[in-house]
Amino acid sequence: MKLIKKDIEITMDQLKELYQHLQVDLKELLESARCHHCTTGETIEPFKIILTQHNTIRLEGTCKNCGRKVNGYSFDTPDTWYKFKATKLQVEGQGGDHSEYLEELVREEKVRKERKRWIVSKAREHPVYYQIHISLEDISPKIWRRLLVLPSTSLKTLSKIIQIAMGWENYHLHQFIYEDERYGEPWEEDPDGTIDYKHLKLHDFLLYPRETMVYEYDFGDGWKHMIKLEDVLFNLEQLPSPQCADGARNCPPEDCGGATGYAELRRTIKNPRHRDYKETMLWLGGHFDPDYFSVDLKNKELLKRCKF
Repeated sequence: MKLIKKDIEITMDQLKELYQHLQVDLKELLESARCHHCTTGETIEPFKIILTQHNTIRLEGTCKNCGRKVNGYSFDTPDTWYKFKATKLQVEGQGGDHSEYLEELVREEKVRKERKRWIVSKAREHPVYYQIHISLEDISPKIWRRLLVLPSTSLKTLSKIIQIAMGWENYHLHQFIYEDERYGEPWEEDPDGTIDYKHLKLHDFLLYPRETMVYEYDFGDGWKHMIKLEDVLFNLEQLPSPQCADGARNCPPEDCGGATGYAELRRTIKNPRHRDYKETMLWLGGHFDPDYFSVDLKNKELLKRCKF
């Protein structure tokens, strides 16, 4: 059962219940709703308290002195209690029963475990492959790849496969995102927010066609890849390595500024008269074709670097 989260208004009592187990000063959040446009400097009351679809809190009000809209925001909160209560508020805020929701989750989890056992059992008899589609978000026209990988591929190995198939250089941090949880290699600046993916595999997340998860690379540029399970294939011969079956267009250059920066880069290199053309082409090494893609070259690299 997948809950479709949305922004909902909650009461002050519900906000206090959310925060009661956190080592966070609720007063600081309430004081963040101040008007910075006039000299009052007072907390705006009354204000709306919004639980966002991302489990953060947004305060909304109007300054009585100058009439401007005022907002206050909380930070991401990875605490388990907070997430549990936030989900309860989301379910009840949409007219659902939280107990029934939890019971449905338990039933669904049993079905998913059985599905996983079935796939693992089939893989012992004959090779089983996932056909996954990977596409970069916020890019047009789409940059995408279609890959054949083992369901038992670890997330760490899957990251390497995606890096090769897309054309990244693996210079930056990465993470997988599934149902609002982040999975990767925990790092010092985010010790509680990222779940260690060391022992996790692809079939721990995707089990049925059309299910999806997100792979994010380079938190500065914010390259988000949508991973969709297209099919589970049982009738193929054993492959020597992950396979790229299809794809389109070249990978953006590293550190080009995300989707917005890449769009500007493409406009620049299309126009030799652009003031930044020479400098940009020098930075690109003299040549870059946004539309270039070769399945054969990708498969040679995958065979060299990612053998099964």
